[in-house]
Amino acid sequence: MIARLRILTERLEGSRARLLIRVLFLTTATTFTLLPFVRFLHSGTQMDYRTWFDAGQTVLRGDELYPYTQNFPFMYPPTCALLLAAPAFFGKPALILILSALNTMAWILCIRFSSALMSEQRVQNGPIVIASFIVIPFVWSSYHLGQPSLILLALMLGAFLSLRHGQEILAGALVALAVAIKAFPLLAIFYFVYRRYWMAAISLVIALVILLFLLPIPFRGWHQTLNDARDWQRGMLHYEQGGIAQRPERGYTWKNQSIFGLAN
Repeated sequence: MIARLRILTERLEGSRARLLIRVLFLTTATTFTLLPFVRFLHSGTQMDYRTWFDAGQTVLRGDELYPYTQNFPFMYPPTCALLLAAPAFFGKPALILILSALNTMAWILCIRFSSALMSEQRVQNGPIVIASFIVIPFVWSSYHLGQPSLILLALMLGAFLSLRHGQEILAGALVALAVAIKAFPLLAIFYFVYRRYWMAAISLVIALVILLFLLPIPFRGWHQTLNDARDWQRGMLHYEQGGIAQRPERGYTWKNQSIFGLAN
């Protein structure tokens, strides 16, 4: 088995194999990028893209992101909604295409960053191809559902690569951007503190303050910015015996897909 894998790895390093891999990747990435867009035009299927569009439109209209009278239709940080306002301005089909294209860019960056983290020298094609083949269902899931998983992964890998090159300020800023999209990457601050990456931790906090409180002010106003942050914190950052945040019926079940949820 090991001998066969070695032979396969050697074959993947050939010039023809490298060209074939690139063509196959470009074909797959292009297909994944266009499928959600074509699917929406053909059947109106939207998945979570509808949530992103509605959140962006809410920001454009200046309405409440987190209503008191019902479960939040949008459960991500307010800065995420602000970032979604730009593609939402061009309409739902354009938003789907833009977000799918961002997923493709993030996928490429994930491969490049992972390769750089594995070795300072050029990584062989074999491990990259095998790893990509294993995770391809999860990659497609990000496109299919419209989830930001690939973008978050690219930001986190970029942060760790920045740490390797001594760029702690950039690492903290990248993690802060990930937190502004979805809250859980904030846990990386414990890693920064544990490894004594003090500048990275400080950069994360400062960048997060800028993203959550200063960046929205020109678009939402000071009062609405504070309300958005307070209402989101009130509705999302709490754990109770009956459930987690806005989805108590699934918060402690495997559908939550968190480590804590899967443990139950």
